[in-house]
Amino acid sequence: MSYYNTIRLLKGTAFLTTREYKNFEPGDTIWGNDSDAEEISRWNEDEKEKALDALKKYKCSYQESNGMYDIEEYALEYFDSDEDGEFVAGSDYDIAETE
Repeated sequence: MSYYNTIRLLKGTAFLTTREYKNFEPGDTIWGNDSDAEEISRWNEDEKEKALDALKKYKCSYQESNGMYDIEEYALEYFDSDEDGEFVAGSDYDIAETE
């Protein structure tokens, strides 16, 4: 993994039909096309262990019910940000374990 100055914990969700789910790949709610992940927390590069510990508290889930899939994913994103905390370049990811 490259060296980045910022780490953030992201949560992505989706509610998909069985047909849509067939084209789904783990991580799509975080970094896929049209993803709109929510930022839960943020750290600087010196706090990587804290970020990894925080990620361990979450699990990705892919629940099927009546032909629909309820998806919840969590991941750490590593990237470079400017002095205002805005994205400049990156990204690498660590996705949470699955339930």
